[in-house]
Amino acid sequence: MQIFAISATCLAAFNLFLALTARPTATRVGSVAVFKNVSGLTALDEKVRPGEEVFAYPYCPMYYFLSATTNPTRYGGLLYNFNTPEQFDEVVRVLEQRRVKYVLWDTHFQAKEVAASFPRIGAHVPQRIDRRALSGIAL
Repeated sequence: MQIFAISATCLAAFNLFLALTARPTATRVGSVAVFKNVSGLTALDEKVRPGEEVFAYPYCPMYYFLSATTNPTRYGGLLYNFNTPEQFDEVVRVLEQRRVKYVLWDTHFQAKEVAASFPRIGAHVPQRIDRRALSGIAL
């Protein structure tokens, strides 16, 4: 029983720390608490109108909600060795057909291996988007 009490106290202290260090950030749908600057959200607010289609790659569905934008594809995420090559091709086709202007690309996830790991999307997206780096996010 003592280990349970110690664990509960540690968890409560950690939650208090998290609550005190988060800061409110205004979004199109209201205020949310964040721990660091959400540069992808800032970029979406600057460049994209509410209701416009963007694609968050490889995945980050919170951006669709917080920026009031929509995903033009039927996939919430697109991951190598999870999604099939046909699904990658479908996403590229949809992005081209719907003339999606922006892909929010998680460059921390991208690292150096993106061209080898994500050949279908990697070959397509860099030519179609503004690759301005924004603290780990390219839009």
